[in-house]
Amino acid sequence: MRSEPFFSVILKSWEKTVKYILKSWEKTVKYILKSWEKIVIYITWILLHVMLRRKINDVFLEWKNSADKKCLLVKGARQVGKTFIIDDFAKKNYDNYIYINFETMPGMKTIFEGDLDIDTLVRNLSIRFSGVEFEPGNILIFLDEIQSCPQARVSLKPFA
Repeated sequence: MRSEPFFSVILKSWEKTVKYILKSWEKTVKYILKSWEKIVIYITWILLHVMLRRKINDVFLEWKNSADKKCLLVKGARQVGKTFIIDDFAKKNYDNYIYINFETMPGMKTIFEGDLDIDTLVRNLSIRFSGVEFEPGNILIFLDEIQSCPQARVSLKPFA
């Protein structure tokens, strides 16, 4: 039986080791690239989120500081953060804030039954939200999912 020369055995062993290292290295590089891809996507998302948030806050501040206070209608796709951004803005910029979601709080629809003049609406809101001061320029009333309460929408026409 003839045995392989010593260097031939070492060379084969070396080739296997190099192949293993290269394969491991390829996997490591792919993992790093995937991770970097995710990191870049995440950083891009954060930057866009911060920039868009700042932009919408600027629009809201401009509306808040405008001389003629008209109702502000915020429209957009579902689940994009409209409620979150309005809620955040209201809490940071108003001492008095009323939040009504007509889908999760259907009983609030009764506020808009009957007369829809400003005095009646303020009285009805005051009964439901007794701790809130109706101070002009320092209260925000957020009617979320207003499409579920047509009378609420009608009540806003004089202010539009």
